[in-house]
Amino acid sequence: MFTFILTSLVRFSSDIFVWLYLQALSFATAFMYFLPHLKEWAPFQIDALGLITIVGTVEVDRAIGRLVRSAYAEFAPLLGAYTIASNQIAETIPGFVLYNITDGIKAVDLTGWFTRWLTCQPLQYNATVITTSLSSPLSLRDKLRRWVFGSIHITLMLGIMALAGVIGDWWGFMNGASILVSVLVRYTIVELNRRAIDDAAVKAHEESDEDVKIIVTIPNGKAVTIHTRRKILLYCLLTNPRPKYPTVYKVAQFIGWTAFGCHIVALGMSTLVLQILTVVLLAASTVLVTYRVGDDEGRISRHLELNCINAEGQPDFRAFAYARLKMTEKEEESMLLWNLFPHRSNEKWWSRYMECKGDISKFQNWDRILSFS
Repeated sequence: MFTFILTSLVRFSSDIFVWLYLQALSFATAFMYFLPHLKEWAPFQIDALGLITIVGTVEVDRAIGRLVRSAYAEFAPLLGAYTIASNQIAETIPGFVLYNITDGIKAVDLTGWFTRWLTCQPLQYNATVITTSLSSPLSLRDKLRRWVFGSIHITLMLGIMALAGVIGDWWGFMNGASILVSVLVRYTIVELNRRAIDDAAVKAHEESDEDVKIIVTIPNGKAVTIHTRRKILLYCLLTNPRPKYPTVYKVAQFIGWTAFGCHIVALGMSTLVLQILTVVLLAASTVLVTYRVGDDEGRISRHLELNCINAEGQPDFRAFAYARLKMTEKEEESMLLWNLFPHRSNEKWWSRYMECKGDISKFQNWDRILSFS
């Protein structure tokens, strides 16, 4: 009985193997038959050129410009590649204002990467606190995952080039090659910026300094409290990254522009099937990046980590955010000069603020306290 069952299983497995082999063979035969006709297949047209130059540029700019490392998309081909070649990702987003309460300094020239990073965080209106620290070493698992997914993305781009070569579409081959070059250029530019931040963070940590109290107001009306060292603020948050090899940076930008120019020409001249494959690959990768799948939000460089803490359950009032900073009288005067506090003539607000400041738990009902006559 056992022999019969074993024999039946072997025969069944053999039949399955033969069936799979025949299916694969038939698919390969059909593919080889239709392969020469792919170049002429064009039942409709798409505006692929418009897609890669317009769609997703703002999202890509903000996602890549914050310089966060991704487990899945470090080498992903993206829409709007010119935002990297033009160095647009390094430009500051207007509307952010930083108040260094400890030193009485107001600044509007925050670094581009930090403004983009703040824009992508799930901030509360007033209760969010950000701290800075040294990054922990990257685990071997994370390193392997990044290189595995990087290899997959590069293989997909090489696959487009291989298909273009097989069907004899050399415009399609140039299209795939230009995408690959754009990805390598993006990695070079982003990595040079990360290393510049890393050098600045190392320098800041070596120069031992006191902590400072900071409030940053966001263009959408939110306010964030930041606790960090003065040198981290100066070297990393207020000074744009200065790549160690500016010539390499400029050459990479030039190559990026050249690759983008070749891409928009080659894609428009490619066969429809390669246009579709290119758009699908670019769109899927862009969605992956803009939704920040697999991103390590806190890790900016090897020596700088940002920790975003949303104080759940705590009052989300601006007055509470001010009170928990435990400002001195001198610091409160700076807040008055910046018009972050009401004028002293508003005795009602000040008396109730000082009362709640003595017992910070009272800020839970701050809106009701202010409404009392």
